[in-house]
Amino acid sequence: WPEEFVRDVNSRLWFTYRTRFPPLERDADGPSPLSLGNLIRGSNYDLQSDHFTSDCGWGCMIRTGQTMLGNALLHLHVDRDWRYDPSIICAKHDEIVSWFADTPSRPFSIHNIVEQGRVLSQKKAGEWFGPSATARSIQALCSTFDSGLQVYIGADSGDIYEQDLFKVVKDGQTGEFRPTLVLLGVRLGVDKVNSIYWQSLKELLALKQSVGIAGGRPSSSHYFFGYQGDYLFYLDPHIPQLALKDDDLAENSASESTQVVSALDITTVHTDKIRKIHLSDIDPSMLIGTLIRDEDDWNDWKRSI
Repeated sequence: WPEEFVRDVNSRLWFTYRTRFPPLERDADGPSPLSLGNLIRGSNYDLQSDHFTSDCGWGCMIRTGQTMLGNALLHLHVDRDWRYDPSIICAKHDEIVSWFADTPSRPFSIHNIVEQGRVLSQKKAGEWFGPSATARSIQALCSTFDSGLQVYIGADSGDIYEQDLFKVVKDGQTGEFRPTLVLLGVRLGVDKVNSIYWQSLKELLALKQSVGIAGGRPSSSHYFFGYQGDYLFYLDPHIPQLALKDDDLAENSASESTQVVSALDITTVHTDKIRKIHLSDIDPSMLIGTLIRDEDDWNDWKRSI
């Protein structure tokens, strides 16, 4: 692959299955961490029946949702053209990664996404989250943590109503247009993506406002970010890694009070592994992400589609 393309892929945030994270409480009427499937996958390392310490086998849609949100924040606060280099410090990048650490204290952790899923979508720890449940959790967490990003969720039909959107993006006091992540949960077929949508999906991914697509097949969600012919490039969340921790204070943090993940952990949210899948093999249930920075960006996006 061309070197610049590999660097571009490696510069994207990539969140995956994690193991040995702080306990995520099991719901009394929810899946058991000691289920046969979890034991076969080795996803509950401490073999406790009352909590999860891994999301292997059920958290892939949550992880692709984190990947979409993380890359939207990276594009907003760093730059789309920024390139990851482990030898060069980027404090804002490190801070954004820390927001996704696998601990209840971090705003976009799996613990908090699951908690919002309980409240908003009646989801339980250990259950697979669909695109809609993931979107609602992301919206709720962005409304309570000041990441500089608003979230608007489109209608079930995939439509965007400008009047409703502006209620989210316009500051109630100043009227200022605030950066907003637009999430569209769609189903583009029955068992697979209908071929009539292939070209539209590719055109969406090519727009400068695109922050990718999180595919929604149970246990097989992926994060799609580009295409070649009728193949989509994707990042795969189904790679178990040790929990992303934030218990180290990096010496290079912008502020002594800014808690970020260690340099070692930072390397686990980037990959240069390039994967692609044919559009005919993709599940039709998906979450489309668009980052709108300002009103000019919104008008440009409208013209483009």
